[in-house]
Parts: sequence; structure tokens; C-alpha cells
Amino acid sequence: MVMPCKVYLTELSRYIIVNPVRAGMVRAAKDWKWSSYRATAGLSISASWLSLDWLFSNFSQKKSEAQLAYRRFVAEGRKQGSPWSNLSHQIYLGDKKFVKAMEKKVPAIEELSEVVSVQKRKKPKSLDEYRRRYADRDIAICKAYESGGYSMKSIGDYFGLHYSWVSRLIKANNKMCPAIYL
Repeated sequence: MVMPCKVYLTELSRYIIVNPVRAGMVRAAKDWKWSSYRATAGLSISASWLSLDWLFSNFSQKKSEAQLAYRRFVAEGRKQGSPWSNLSHQIYLGDKKFVKAMEKKVPAIEELSEVVSVQKRKKPKSLDEYRRRYADRDIAICKAYESGGYSMKSIGDYFGLHYSWVSRLIKANNKMCPAIYL
């Protein structure tokens, strides 16, 4: 039986390796020169400090077979969406069995002050909704930023502005957006 934490760590190792590919920074994991993928996959010599036994043990007892299986595992990750879409309760990344196992290990939170404010915040409206709801574009921008759900860059991209202009608008309109402290 594979332990839930071992599955989580294996999945996390894939996420880290595939992240530059998903971000469009390189075409393949082997092309990202700052990762250990090439050494792990057996495409280059491994550094003496790189410990791979725990990772290989998830695929095979034989190193060459484990490396091939690891390559397939990473390649499959390119086709999958971001693992963050499977986040449960805003803190657990794993299947239902893993979440249940972790919930049993963590004591219930009795005081809400211990919950990070991002986890308590309501999901922000879509940027389309802010645009529709507020006739004044600047107010829509302020309200979208005030929601805490969007960066200045993402708001700027949506409204066709550079993020520095979004920052200026928010500062200039802080009377309309009193919850924003800049």
C-alpha cells in the first residue's frame, strides 16, 4: 500500500518539474536547465547531493526501469491540469482518501482567528461582473482589486491597461475604495 504522503510527494515532484512546461517557458521538462529532471530521468549525470532513491522506489526497484517510469509519469503530467484545481478545503492537495487521512491528523480549529484571512474571504466576482456592475471603469477596477482576488497585473490585462496604471487608479480613487490601504 502506498502511503498518502508518499503519493503527495511524488505528485509534488512532478508538479515542480512540469511547472515551467505548463507556464510555456520551455517545450519539455528536459529543456529547463534549473531542474533535476535530466538527472532523475537518466539523461545526464546526477549530482552527488541529489537523493533519488525515495522517488525511484515509487516506480520500480530497478533504477533503469524507475527512470523510464518516471519519464512517463512526468510526460503524463503535461496533459493534466494544474493540481491546484484539486485543492480541498483550501489546504489539502490530494485525493479524497488522502484528505480524510490528513483531517484525522489535524485537530479541529476552534477559533477562526487561526484561519488565514485568504481562506475566510468570499470568492471574488468575475472581472466581467465588476465591469458590468460599475459604470465607472475606475471604480470597477478598485472594487475588483479590493476583493483581494486579483492582482493589479491580472486586472490590467483584463481592462487593457499596464499594471502601473491600475496602481495609479487605485491610489487616485482610494476615497471610492476605502478598504484599500496602499
